[in-house]
Amino acid sequence: MQRLLLMGLLMMLGGFVITSSAAAAEVDYGLEANVYLWYANLDMGQADKRLAPESDLVDYAEYAGSLPSQGAHHLMSITPIARSQEGVEVEVETEFQLASPTEGESEVRGQYVVQRLSLDNQGLVRSSVTLVNEYDDFTSRYRPAAEINLVRAALYRWTESLDRLDDVTLLGLLAKDASFTGPEEPTQGPSQYLAYLHSLNHSDSRRVIKNYSLTPEDGQYRLSFEYQWTATNSEGEVELARVGVTMQLSVTPEGAKVVLYRAEYLPPVTDLGAEVRC
Repeated sequence: MQRLLLMGLLMMLGGFVITSSAAAAEVDYGLEANVYLWYANLDMGQADKRLAPESDLVDYAEYAGSLPSQGAHHLMSITPIARSQEGVEVEVETEFQLASPTEGESEVRGQYVVQRLSLDNQGLVRSSVTLVNEYDDFTSRYRPAAEINLVRAALYRWTESLDRLDDVTLLGLLAKDASFTGPEEPTQGPSQYLAYLHSLNHSDSRRVIKNYSLTPEDGQYRLSFEYQWTATNSEGEVELARVGVTMQLSVTPEGAKVVLYRAEYLPPVTDLGAEVRC
């Protein structure tokens, strides 16, 4: 019975098992969530919420006079540089737009900004040093970014929570009366689904986000993507599943909340490196 449950959850779907060499390169979604939260709070003028208690230099060099004001950070890349017992350093590449002080002005001059962030073990920013701050030669339409950054942060926190089975964080991301359909039993609520995952005792769970799209929709945000999910079963085999996911999120004063979650298993993609188990 236990073996059938394992097969049902990880969707061996004909018995495809991948070796560890076929696993996707890891992305630290918890780290990325903290970086997106930092820039979301900058854009909302609430940087203090994401500053570490013992913060060092934060230069705010992208702002006129180094004084933070309304703006939009559109993240282009996040690259981990160094890790230590105290935290992690990352290099972040952004397209920044400073909101125009003139009411009704939609064209602004953009900036290409590269910053090195130091974050503590709680994901709070200890320092931010600007390495590059170059102005565009042209103006472009101002595009707000705070809500999108909050939504991206919520997606990454959700993904990390599923892998770590962090019930408190995951359930805290759900809006009241959220609609939830897991890939197993449609009638399972989120707490039941998490209890089921705990019962399987998988190790090395990793969900990698693929084919991601985000669409604003009636004041909310609809996400569509695929999880490539690997985990080690009780026999030491690394199993692979493809899970199609639709999420809908709304932005509240407490951050982005999941109002709808739908997940279903997708047919397997055969891999030349896969071992067929019959």
